Amino acid sequence: MKTSCSLVLAIIFAIFVIGYTKGRPDFCNLDAEGGRCMAYLRRYYFDQNAGTCKEFIYGGCEGNSNNFESLADCQNTCGMKETLR
Repeated sequence: MKTSCSLVLAIIFAIFVIGYTKGRPDFCNLDAEGGRCMAYLRRYYFDQNAGTCKEFIYGGCEGNSNNFESLADCQNTCGMKETLR
């Protein structure tokens, strides 16, 4: 019985650790890229140094995946709850 309890606790702990260390997608660590085009689109990116989502201006083409149309999309993808300008 003691072995069964230990095994169950070990499995629960392993599931917790795997879920906790999953982390954010790699592209959340990329710098914001405005792109080469001349549009003026308000977008959000995750700033890994500040640990939060920030606003930037996107030119409309190129850039990278750390580019979200809304603050909520940035927060949901990269796991942050607040923004700084």
